[in-house]
Amino acid sequence: MFTSLIVTVIAFAGFQRLRIQEQDASMQRDWNESAVLASSAVEYALTKLGNDPDWRTAYADRVAGNYSDPLALGRGTIRWQLEDPVDGDLTDNPDDPVRIYGLGTVGSSQRVFSMLAWPAGSPLDALRSAVHAGGNLDVTCSLDVRNGPATANDELQIATGTLLGDVEVTSVDRPDSVVGTVTKLPVPKTMPSSIVYAVYEALASTIPPTDLGSGSDLVLEDALVSPDQAPTTGTVANPDGVYRIQLADYQSLTIRDCRIEGTLLVELGRYATLSIGPRVLWQPARSDYPALLVDGTADYSGEVMIECSGDLDEANTGVNFNPATTPYYGDGDNDLSDSYTASLNGLLHIIRGDVGVNLSDTVIRAPNKIRGCILADGEVRIDQDSILAADPLLYAKPPQGYASFPDPDNLLTNGDMENGAAGWSKLGANTSLITSTDAHEGAASVLVTDRDTPSTGIQQDITARLLSGFEVSSELWLKMADQQETVELVLEVDSSGEGVQRWVQSAAVDTDWTSVRLEHEPMWSGTLNYARWQIRSTASSQEFWLDEAIVQQSGEGPASTLSAVSGSWRAESVP
Repeated sequence: MFTSLIVTVIAFAGFQRLRIQEQDASMQRDWNESAVLASSAVEYALTKLGNDPDWRTAYADRVAGNYSDPLALGRGTIRWQLEDPVDGDLTDNPDDPVRIYGLGTVGSSQRVFSMLAWPAGSPLDALRSAVHAGGNLDVTCSLDVRNGPATANDELQIATGTLLGDVEVTSVDRPDSVVGTVTKLPVPKTMPSSIVYAVYEALASTIPPTDLGSGSDLVLEDALVSPDQAPTTGTVANPDGVYRIQLADYQSLTIRDCRIEGTLLVELGRYATLSIGPRVLWQPARSDYPALLVDGTADYSGEVMIECSGDLDEANTGVNFNPATTPYYGDGDNDLSDSYTASLNGLLHIIRGDVGVNLSDTVIRAPNKIRGCILADGEVRIDQDSILAADPLLYAKPPQGYASFPDPDNLLTNGDMENGAAGWSKLGANTSLITSTDAHEGAASVLVTDRDTPSTGIQQDITARLLSGFEVSSELWLKMADQQETVELVLEVDSSGEGVQRWVQSAAVDTDWTSVRLEHEPMWSGTLNYARWQIRSTASSQEFWLDEAIVQQSGEGPASTLSAVSGSWRAESVP
């Protein structure tokens, strides 16, 4: 009997153990599936918001723990909510990013993940510039500007030398020193939101300041920085090459003799300064990220000096700057025999605080060419002969966070022309688009001039927002320069199904501002390769003015209003 009792107890214990193991396995399965559902909830919300141009208003109450109603998916449910990480208000600024929270539930298991999303609209016009100053642009030497203009929201001041290239500014003190076109800005160019720093900061690995020296003078030198190579031994390698340095009050940081394949974030304390160069070879690891972000919003943050000069030599530094893990344009080796001409490439963005509190300049010295866009709040000073070249790819495919939210009521970008020709392109090789103060409404219009045939004019790409089979209504104001003429509004579409198609409507336009209202109904099949909205004349090549252009289409637009911020996923606590 005693033996039977022991056998029974052992058997019971075995069954209990098996039951516990099954329960553990079931709970683990629920736990894993709830994570998948939480991710799905975020993706579902991203798609839902992207298909609704009015999502900020429609879901303004979907915050602060007010999750959506449960939606059944698989063995569980998904729910989602939103957060404006800037100021907590979804409705006050269409350019603010949004954090989407997804809640997945399976049985008693719950998981929450979140992800940031940016408005995916029109690129900021300042990205066309080789350099753009939020304040004055001061030139104290010779400046060669290529592939795009030098621009400033205030005055261009030329102390000595010449500026070779085009400029777009509020005013110029010495216009005769500009060898190129001078365009007066009707309104300041929109600067990116300062929130971009906080977003990229959340994606960055921190470089301990103690790894860069002691005391007030810190140095990052003789270093290869990349996704595979952390800049210091105390830094965790970042998969996107994003690294952050925080400077205390009165500290200075010098970056020299480095190759950087990544994005650096530098936060300046009071009176803290940043110097870049000489002998720096730099480009972002990702084309959709900036190369440099400086947070100079602290009161009295100091000067930022960007120098592009000299040669980066492996033998002198003792560092192999092109190992197999980080090749240079495909060339990798294990020796110290290479030398590189210093170059800075990409978007260099310096953020400042309120005018009157932060008066420090951004100083540029670039005898070696800087290619990209230097975008700086406050005053920018060029104090050495420099070459600055814009990169058209920055405007064509802007880094994340450097686009403005599209107008849900207009397929066109900058339809009111208040930002000059931003978003528009010329139709015809010799055509010029000039910002004019002769406006029908507001401060600016666009003058379409230097046309050599009637078929030339002005156009805008609307590929991303046009749908097949829905009526397109156009309303605009035009004015001819010399005499009344018939103009044509053309909707040109190229698709894989039908090839190139053109829908043309005509209207008479006078030498006074004339309202034009026309309609098209485009239809195609297959993949849409491009869609262009164009204006041209029929009889002459006389110049004309365009203002207040609105193009609307019936039906719901494609999901193009939000894009996920890569690397911003994170696990959250369960509410």
